[in-house]
Formats: sequence, structure tokens, C-alpha cells
Amino acid sequence: MNAEDLGSLALDMIKQGMASLWNGTFYAYSDGPDCHNWGELAVIQAAHAAELLMKARIVQENFAHIFTKNPDLKKLSSKTELFEKFKTIGWSELPGHLKKYANITIPHVNKYRDFGKLRNVIYHLSIHPYIEPRMATLKFIFEVVDPFINDNWGLFAIDCGADYEPYSYLPKILVESGILFRVSRESAIAYNEWDIDWSKVKKRHREEMLTRISHAMNTV
Repeated sequence: MNAEDLGSLALDMIKQGMASLWNGTFYAYSDGPDCHNWGELAVIQAAHAAELLMKARIVQENFAHIFTKNPDLKKLSSKTELFEKFKTIGWSELPGHLKKYANITIPHVNKYRDFGKLRNVIYHLSIHPYIEPRMATLKFIFEVVDPFINDNWGLFAIDCGADYEPYSYLPKILVESGILFRVSRESAIAYNEWDIDWSKVKKRHREEMLTRISHAMNTV
């Protein structure tokens, strides 16, 4: 086995990470009588997305850096054997590895660490005694993951809305909750679908979001 056998690893991780981000976002902003425990699912999916995406960025530098020990590919026969014999780094180690190997600082790293604690108690104990999971997930996605994927690959978390009417609900929920987000050209073009009463939005937040929308509209 050699490094060429892992050539698509980063891209595969990005694709899976964005799929998990789509799920986490959808679970976080969707509501209704059939949405039982979707807040908890949102936390788990968003955390999974963040971990995959951040590891993918490290893999783009050198795949070996996502493992706790440097693997010798010459002694391995397949990807399966690689991941069976070597352990990847954990949530708490990602900020240091991103800084060391890619010179990247995770946005709002304290919020990143806090969300990891929330994910752990939900995943392992199915409890969340100190926070509302849906809003916690939206804040994590758009304050931590969104700037990360945008700065590194030009991707936008706002594009992770539902396949049908993708911008009819999520932007409105974010703006009315006071959560800033990066605006893609696609979401800006669909601005009329946002259905926001801007007079009820705090001035500073309103001005910042309208500036971002205008900038996105003028982006080719």
C-alpha cells in the first residue's frame, strides 16, 4: 500500500462531512409533532460533520497526521487494515493538530470544546442538562463550522437547507435568533424567500447581514 491509494481520502471525508452537516442543520431547524429527539440527533450529526471536515483538512496536508501514531504504509495491504490497526486523533486533539500541521485556528475554539462536551453527554448518556440542543447546534454550525468550511473550501453551511425551498426557513430562523452566517450567492439570489421583518432585527445585526447579502449578490 502507498500514499496514492489514499488519494481520494480527503475528498471523501469532505463529502461525508457535508452530508452529516446537512443532516445536523436540518434536524436543528426542523420542528413538528414527528420530530422526536431531533435536537439530540442534530448535536450528534453536527459534531460528526465537524470532526470529519477538520480531519479532512489535516489529511490535505498529510494523511498520517490524523493518526495517533505514524503508520508505515509499506507494511499495510489496504485502507481497512490501516484504520483497523491505527487510531485516529480525537475531538480534543483536533485544534492542536490543525494549528501545528495546517496553521489553522478553529473559529471560537472554546465553543468548539463546549460543543464536544454536549455531544459526549448526549451520545453516551442521552442527557443534556444544561442547554437546549437545537439552538446550541445552530450556533455551533454557523459560528464554528461555517467559517471553517468557507475559509478552507468556499463552502457555505446556509446551503445545507432542505432540498425543497432550501432558503424559506433556515435564514429566517438564524436572523431572528441573532446568529450571523456567511451568505452564499445562491442564498442571496433567493433573498425574497427569507421572509424576514428586518425592522424587528437589532440594528447592528441587520446592517451586518444586509452587507453580507449585498456582497454575495455581487459575487461572480
